[in-house]
Amino acid sequence: MHGTNVAEITTRVAPTAETIIGKICGRRDNLDGMVERLAEAIHWATNEKKADIRCLSWV
Repeated sequence: MHGTNVAEITTRVAPTAETIIGKICGRRDNLDGMVERLAEAIHWATNEKKADIRCLSWV
């Protein structure tokens, strides 16, 4: 839910910005492989999507 709220605030503050969302964890109680998935997500956002800003919203 926190990530959804951050995305909503971002679109209000910068309505012309493109928002790209990547989810790395399906459930809060399943952290297996989290570090690897996080590294892959950062690589994806940086190299494939060419994101200028990355926000990691954790709850």
